[in-house]
Amino acid sequence: MTFETIEYRGHQLVVRPKGQGWEVTIRKGVVENAYRPSTTEQSGKDDVVARARRTVDNELLRSA
Repeated sequence: MTFETIEYRGHQLVVRPKGQGWEVTIRKGVVENAYRPSTTEQSGKDDVVARARRTVDNELLRSA
């Protein structure tokens, strides 16, 4: 399976194909976030990565 890992603010965003679209798993160390942004549209990869980044930003704001 092909996937891409993006380092973002101490987290790993693991982007992989899911059906016709994309899914992002958000990890910090070995812990995975239960929320996995996804899309059913092949062209929505940038959108789903942006949603994952907003999730990380919100998590960091809550823990500050």
